[in-house]
Amino acid sequence: MKSRFFIGLSALALLVLIVVQYIFITNTYRIKKEQFDTRFGKLVEEGMSKFNSLDYNFDFDSVLFLLDDKAVEFMFASPDSIRQTHGQVFQEILNQYREPEFFIRDYIHKAGEDPEFTYHLQIDELYLVDIGFRQQVYPNGVLLPQAPASALLAGNFIQDRNFFSISYGIYIDFVNRSKTILREMWLILVLDLFTLILVFTVFVLTLRNLLQQIRLSEMKTDFINNMTHELKTPLSTISVASSSLGNRTIIENPERVEEL
Repeated sequence: MKSRFFIGLSALALLVLIVVQYIFITNTYRIKKEQFDTRFGKLVEEGMSKFNSLDYNFDFDSVLFLLDDKAVEFMFASPDSIRQTHGQVFQEILNQYREPEFFIRDYIHKAGEDPEFTYHLQIDELYLVDIGFRQQVYPNGVLLPQAPASALLAGNFIQDRNFFSISYGIYIDFVNRSKTILREMWLILVLDLFTLILVFTVFVLTLRNLLQQIRLSEMKTDFINNMTHELKTPLSTISVASSSLGNRTIIENPERVEEL
């Protein structure tokens, strides 16, 4: 009974150790992730800020003119002739302008970092406008692709033009975030794994030795019980015969004495 108690207690201790190690690793990963997001989020914001401070960007101005033309087309087009939603058309045109992505990528590389990331432009609101006219066309109906939840915000932007008003955000999603964090945690992971393997090995060896001791103890007990039984039978017979020899009636009978 006591052995079973110690086995159960040891198994419980091992389980608690595994849970503690899991909590420790997950908390460490969460802290590392927050540090990663803080470090690269700052780089992304700085890169976007520097990009916005550049001299006049003729390429982006041409994109805005094209969007103005599309807004006019939408205002005068019949509903049956529109094959894509207003938001889809505007997002496709804006996604063709990749200068912010290239600038941020180069800025991060110059900072000594080399993570892989994807660039996402997410439209929040879109209006068609004119003199005395303002119509919200997004969000309205079909929802556009959203940036991943893990993406970092590079900046929010609002463009008020002649025939449209749009607000959108630029997001950067580091696709190798988990890989980078785990690479930084490799020593912790190795030590934790080594500790668990060592403790589990000691537990198994101790359990095996304990079970072997229990088996040997049971074998010894069975042997002693068997020997006791084998000795009790002749001793009982001898004891009975000796007691009988002390009986006067039996002593006076030579045949009975000889038999005993």
